[in-house]
Amino acid sequence: MLRKHIIYVHFLFLTVLTILVLFATREATAGLHVINHIYTLIFNSFAKVLADGAVGLLIHKTLAIMITATLFALIPALIYWIIKRKSWVYFPFLLWICWLIVTMSVLFK
Repeated sequence: MLRKHIIYVHFLFLTVLTILVLFATREATAGLHVINHIYTLIFNSFAKVLADGAVGLLIHKTLAIMITATLFALIPALIYWIIKRKSWVYFPFLLWICWLIVTMSVLFK
């Protein structure tokens, strides 16, 4: 019985979150522009260090995506650590979500 209830709560949360994103399209777009700008800053800083060949380009694109996602995931984890003085158990999940958002943002910019 409890599992059915959790599914409904997740579906309701997903529906409300989708409606909020649709109402806040301008703000969500601005957030994606910020993500792309930070990715570009990191990407350009690695371009000065790594080679310009195909392997160098692959390496600094990979590093730029991974570092950008990690920076965005570290913000709430560090806030939690400052307040509670223990590690945040949801950090890996948030890191994957940030990685997906950064990757999709870079692919579709």
